[in-house]
Amino acid sequence: MEWDGVPADKLSWYLGRAKHHFNALVPEWSFKWPSIEPTKNNTANRYNYLMSNHVQFAADNDFVMARGHTLEWLIPAPGFGDHWSRQDGCDAYRAYLETRIKREVTNFKGKFNSYDVFNEITHDRDFVEHCPGMWPAILHDGFRWAHQADPDAQLCINDYGLITGDDWQAMITYVSGMLSAGVPINCVGVQAYVPLSNRPSPAYMRIRLEALAALGVDIVITEFNFWTSWSAAGNPVWEGTDAEHAALYEEYVPFWFSLPYIKGILMWNFWDGTNWITNGGIYRLDGSPKDSALAVDDMWNHRWRTHVNLTNVALTNGEKTINGFYGKYNYSLQLDGRTFTGVVNFPARGGSAQVVTIPLA
Repeated sequence: MEWDGVPADKLSWYLGRAKHHFNALVPEWSFKWPSIEPTKNNTANRYNYLMSNHVQFAADNDFVMARGHTLEWLIPAPGFGDHWSRQDGCDAYRAYLETRIKREVTNFKGKFNSYDVFNEITHDRDFVEHCPGMWPAILHDGFRWAHQADPDAQLCINDYGLITGDDWQAMITYVSGMLSAGVPINCVGVQAYVPLSNRPSPAYMRIRLEALAALGVDIVITEFNFWTSWSAAGNPVWEGTDAEHAALYEEYVPFWFSLPYIKGILMWNFWDGTNWITNGGIYRLDGSPKDSALAVDDMWNHRWRTHVNLTNVALTNGEKTINGFYGKYNYSLQLDGRTFTGVVNFPARGGSAQVVTIPLA
């Protein structure tokens, strides 16, 4: 999510739709190094933006995940390849990156609980590979610096082609080496930009996902969307029908949701007005929902949400067993003419059998 590109007359609608559909968020570009620190030590503008928008929105709506994306992205593209941090030589770059990682993870501790420490390293390692002895040592150091700043944060390495191609093998090599070296990595972020034609099946993806999960780290679908072609401008485009779009959501999202080692699923933007995939949102430019928005709403607000309405309940030893999804529940209990309300939490880490006590005083 980003606020910058949303017109003022759409902002209330945009935030309302985000609150309705989602319980996690990630800044798309404003946390990236060239955005947050365009010149050395100049971070105030983006800090204020992130704190007043993303951090506040996640806190106000009790989101379970807020992610920092990304602490470093070693691409040669403008803004990155010519960033000031890469202009003073290898030793200076290492010091700048250590400062960047420790500063951001410290300042956003308790606000972001998950980070992509490095992004897309199986494809781009600009600058660092030309520094003798720096790669992959700087990769290991980056995770150690982040862990020092926030030992409780989920630290991920994020990439594409892991389940839509064969880059999973290179990722396994990297992560295995990091784990063997005692590097505090606990997550692989998986991008899932799936084409309409010649798309990988869930069975194809499962082989790759299970190989990654066998490393013993969490898996997060950090970015997903669907496309049909690439434009001359270099971005993907959706040119299929609404029905085809919705069918892809129904094919893949329940599959990912069904795998216990996948700890989060994040759509990369939901509105056509700000989506990097042309026509790739679940809402049209005018704010009207596509069939895919209705599918997402059904999955995330109905199918996978527990609603329990019990009347005249007989309690055995003052207890009642209810089956449901992990998460937070609002409750309203009526007993002897009195009403008791509140919130209870059943976190995934609590296991399949959890007990909560509701005080009746």
